[in-house]
Amino acid sequence: MDVLKVSWCIMTHDRIVEIIAALKSINRVISYAPENVEIEILVLLNGTDESLYNNFLDKVRNESFNTIIKILRSTENLGVAQGRNFLYKNSYGDVLIFIDDDAEIVLDSTCFWTELSRSFSQNMRTRKVGIVAFRSIDINGKDRIKEIPCKDPAKEQFVFHFIGVGHAILRTAIGEHNFLYPDNLYYGMEEYYLSYWIINNGYSIFYNPNICVLHKKSQKTRLNDTDYFIYLSSNKVYIAFLCFRSIIRFTFLIMWSIWLMKKTKFSLTAYIKFIKRLRELLNSHNTKLCRFTCCNETLKYIKELGGNLYY
Repeated sequence: MDVLKVSWCIMTHDRIVEIIAALKSINRVISYAPENVEIEILVLLNGTDESLYNNFLDKVRNESFNTIIKILRSTENLGVAQGRNFLYKNSYGDVLIFIDDDAEIVLDSTCFWTELSRSFSQNMRTRKVGIVAFRSIDINGKDRIKEIPCKDPAKEQFVFHFIGVGHAILRTAIGEHNFLYPDNLYYGMEEYYLSYWIINNGYSIFYNPNICVLHKKSQKTRLNDTDYFIYLSSNKVYIAFLCFRSIIRFTFLIMWSIWLMKKTKFSLTAYIKFIKRLRELLNSHNTKLCRFTCCNETLKYIKELGGNLYY
């Protein structure tokens, strides 16, 4: 029986209590893992100061985990995109499973491992599944619609993108890249880049509502609304520049400029910050390193699944 190597990847900046709860949920899941599954857990303390780092170590020592936790640390906050790249480069799994630090895997009568295996065995014609997207619910058990990549959260289906709160990635689907995201995206919309890359590599993305995460959505270290909107809009335009042809890039710039102005109540200051950040992104080394052009088959795949490129 072939051994399947699985890497659970999670990171935090200062949500120590939350990430311990997340790790406990992972620990419950791995206790049901099949015999042929070899597991590692990687935790990145992302810009965490010394006292919180020591606090985390103490809490880990006081818990009984079913596998060794590999603790990585960065003295600076790398952000979501670069942090996930760091975890990816330090992992060995054939499958990488990411959940947010303020999320927990929900266990019910459906076996996590059976559902994960079944998801990766799905085929969309000649396309194998490269990413499995999980369902996201709040503390009241209601679907977090903005964190679910389709209109019907209860229906399993192929989708054209995923949300980072909970997902699994097949390493072979990543192909020639030794990274998942342009590391300067920092936060917001980064999943679209990997979605387009995976699809362009000939793989598909499958949403399985039976694999569910409880996203408590901690308010610690979240961006204020204006900065959040600036990151979302500038990242989405930059990703379009990296992945699409000129006419689509221009359309993205117009539409997301309008979106930002509406969200910030037509703040000129916010728009200037948006342009400044977009210019910095375009002038970075990632523009050459991460550039590729989505082929017609990729655009056809997205359109076939009812995807709207611009949102």
